[in-house]
Amino acid sequence: RDAAAPARRRPGLAADGVRLREYALRRRPLTSSVASTLATLPLHLQPNGDEDLDLLFRGRVALLQRRQGYRTSIDALMLAAFAAHVSENRPRVLDLGAGSGLVAVLLGLHDPETALTLIERQPGLAGRARRNLTLNGLAARAQVVEYDIAQPWPPTLAGDMTVGFDLVVSNPPYYRRAGRMLPADAERADAHYESSAGIERFVEVAAACLTENGLFCCVYPANGALRLQESLSAVGLLDQRCVHVFHRDGDEIATRVLMAARRGPPRAADAQSWVLHVAEPPNGRYHVVIEQFITDLDIRFGPDA
Repeated sequence: RDAAAPARRRPGLAADGVRLREYALRRRPLTSSVASTLATLPLHLQPNGDEDLDLLFRGRVALLQRRQGYRTSIDALMLAAFAAHVSENRPRVLDLGAGSGLVAVLLGLHDPETALTLIERQPGLAGRARRNLTLNGLAARAQVVEYDIAQPWPPTLAGDMTVGFDLVVSNPPYYRRAGRMLPADAERADAHYESSAGIERFVEVAAACLTENGLFCCVYPANGALRLQESLSAVGLLDQRCVHVFHRDGDEIATRVLMAARRGPPRAADAQSWVLHVAEPPNGRYHVVIEQFITDLDIRFGPDA
């Protein structure tokens, strides 16, 4: 870390307990209009005593997150950028295991014509996803459904889910619980560790919700790539495209895979590699696809954010 860089945490601007943060490589001063917007947020959009309101990706995205609960990671940005990069047409997007809604928010800001449906099992995260969609100007074309995909769709949801989505994305809980010490916070544990549904169920539901030519995109640990590929093949998503993500140039072991799959015959080997961080702070930058994705986001949080 650059010794001259400002502290990562700053005092809140809107009310007691409000803390605004940006990821370390994305620091910049808040403009007066953004500060004014934060100060006048409706009460239900202001963070409560256990939440931060974070400004991410050079101020383009506002995100409410619990301080001690589930907090988003770089996986969400990688998945959204990858999905936008490989999908040609996505008027209807489904996010399975949406968490606090960041992947859907990013895709919604990237494409002003996209209608968003988010499925999340945990009530607290589902409520936060709704608030985050509103914060970022997306509530009018988004819906959040609180539901456990391990269960069959109830009649009230079955129609919506079987109409078909052009793009289904998922950043699922991917650690297995056996032999692990789980986080003390239940929200955080359930967001990171498999509970009622494993990757096989996520893939099964995704396949059932896709249009005939729809695309499923997923981020997953690189050491679980074979399990993911076998799950996709088992439900007929044989046309697979895989990107191995390395944290930094020179790393020998990939940390994540980004997978895109649709119905169709298996394609010839199409594995690619991305280096996530291509420069060090303070001029740190992500892979070119991710950088372009951030640049293309439609800024809605504050007129000059």
